[in-house]
Amino acid sequence: YKIMIISIPDDDNLVHTVVTKNLPKQWHSLSAYSLLQNIGSQWYQKKQSLILKVPSVIIPQEYNYMINTKHDNFSRDVKLIRTEDYFWDYRLL
Repeated sequence: YKIMIISIPDDDNLVHTVVTKNLPKQWHSLSAYSLLQNIGSQWYQKKQSLILKVPSVIIPQEYNYMINTKHDNFSRDVKLIRTEDYFWDYRLL
């Protein structure tokens, strides 16, 4: 496995944030999976922003960031800095 270290401009205009209060009440459960997947798919297909900031299900105080590789500014704003080897801690698998 490899990790890609990337650089993205620190610009709030590149980020669309999904606000928890706008999600279904049980958004963190498996029953909401298809609805949440649809939100992500629509964002990706419509190229609404380069980055989608979504609340983490695993750590409620954190966020995950998705990068839209179809966005018009992807090639301009996302730069690969380097790759590194990644070794799974098999206790997590």
